[in-house]
Amino acid sequence: MKATRKTILELTTAANRIIFDSEFSQKDGFLQSVDARIKLIGSLFLLILISITHSQLKLLFFCFLALAFALFSGIPLTFFLKRFLFIPLFSLIIAIPSIFSFITPGDEIFSLFGLSITSQGINTATMLVLRVSASVGITILLPLTTKWTKLISALRSFYVPYSGILILLIGYRYIFSILKLIENNYFAKVSREIKPSVKSDYLFLGSKTAMFMNRSIQTGENIYLAFQSRGYTEKTSQLFNDKLELNSFDLVWIGILILTTFIIWNPFLY
Repeated sequence: MKATRKTILELTTAANRIIFDSEFSQKDGFLQSVDARIKLIGSLFLLILISITHSQLKLLFFCFLALAFALFSGIPLTFFLKRFLFIPLFSLIIAIPSIFSFITPGDEIFSLFGLSITSQGINTATMLVLRVSASVGITILLPLTTKWTKLISALRSFYVPYSGILILLIGYRYIFSILKLIENNYFAKVSREIKPSVKSDYLFLGSKTAMFMNRSIQTGENIYLAFQSRGYTEKTSQLFNDKLELNSFDLVWIGILILTTFIIWNPFLY
């Protein structure tokens, strides 16, 4: 029972912290001071650079660049690394088979349990992990340092269709509502139990699966109706548009993008 309670608590807490927490977006850091529209374009540009880079050293540069952005934006390294390392570690597990000769033929370095490990395979696996790490590092900085309303405003400025904006807004509230529903149902069950057990937890999860599915569909419909009842239409979504005024942080961000482009395209840097 303790394991189930701990799992539900950790899942809801982690989701709330990652998706809904605005603690870092309200700080006076570097990325928080950059206009959301410029930051969004710059992040996409950096991701494109990462995808076309074929140098391990340059990909490592992007990883350190993400760490530097986190530090200058007031994000603790421990908090950032917990969210930064999970997906790269997962990609490392996926990339391990590629180091063997039956997947990536090439020059054999040594054998392990009768399996040959090639230099080309190690290079392929390293490139994958570094590329994923750099992409994840740049990507997670955007929601951490940008308020949700400003991010929506940036998307609307780029003429993202009204339906797409509506889906994002409803999905944002939908995830929050479903997490609270699961958490409240579980703790309501625990509070009424005299002698809790692991078996009762499994019976609860099995019996509530269909209920959660039906409630999730109903919740999505209710959230959509709530948006409509408050007057949210395509015209009101246009209110997100703000006049763009560059500040010193925006210029520094643009300068970093130009410098990064020079580093990536410089043939003398490997």
